[in-house]
Amino acid sequence: MKTQWIGFFVVIIFISANGWTQEPATYKGELIIPDSSQYQIIETRDGADWEGRITEITETSVQFVTKFGDVNIPIQDIKEINTLEMTAVKEGQFWFPNPNTSRLFFAPTGRMLPQGEGYFADYYILFPSLTFGITNNFTLGGGMSLIPGAGLDHQLYFITPKIGLKASESMHIAAGALAIVVPSMESENGEDDENREDDEEPFSMGILYGVGTIGSPDKSFTIGLGYGYTRGNLADSPLLVLGGEIRSSAHIAIVSENWFGGGMDGGVLSLGVRFFGRRLSADLALGVPVGFGGESFALPYIDFVYAF
Repeated sequence: MKTQWIGFFVVIIFISANGWTQEPATYKGELIIPDSSQYQIIETRDGADWEGRITEITETSVQFVTKFGDVNIPIQDIKEINTLEMTAVKEGQFWFPNPNTSRLFFAPTGRMLPQGEGYFADYYILFPSLTFGITNNFTLGGGMSLIPGAGLDHQLYFITPKIGLKASESMHIAAGALAIVVPSMESENGEDDENREDDEEPFSMGILYGVGTIGSPDKSFTIGLGYGYTRGNLADSPLLVLGGEIRSSAHIAIVSENWFGGGMDGGVLSLGVRFFGRRLSADLALGVPVGFGGESFALPYIDFVYAF
């Protein structure tokens, strides 16, 4: 079982690595001079981003006008060009596309990753994962825990398949699963812990869900319904997830993700801030359990995401 899971992650990493390393030696995309209603971002191979418009194209370079002046960019240095509508420019600042539309904090949204795109995420430092758009309608991800002092046989492994479609310009729906393999409680020396049952072995648990998202990439509301399961047995009651995202500036968004039901006496409310660039983002939030009959307390949440 462990070998199969490790093999799965190797395949995912191999696919993603090919996407990073097999770049053409020269830019082979289409070079165009945009009209007055369009705006462009040129990403060069050294990792720099240039925002503006191409005004002239020669055999070896493009003349690019930015708010800081004209720049001559060799074509062989161009990695990617995105041509967007001027509506993405607000108050004189360019709002690049939201790089995190397929997820809230932990829960998914109804939006899918485009084919060939993906992201590496790290939750609480100890739970890295990799997610990739196999097609425009099918996303596959997975990860594992990196608990210090625990061997591979004592780590959690998880997989996150997801299928979905664009119902309309402002509505996306999806269904998927979070499947987790929980290790046995057997100790490192091969002897069973005294407090565990003799028949306890590695088992699977997770959530089967459906989710819908309404709105634009910069302002959306998400509702999801799922059933948890353990050892193949579904929970008696569903789990409801309500959340949303409002982008307040080019680099900041307010995100909320809230969980109710699923056998809980109350729920978990969360609110946080997402800081992001075109590819790298970080989430900082607080979650507050409510309705459990005890004193309220806040749980910090942190993650980092790199989109590719």
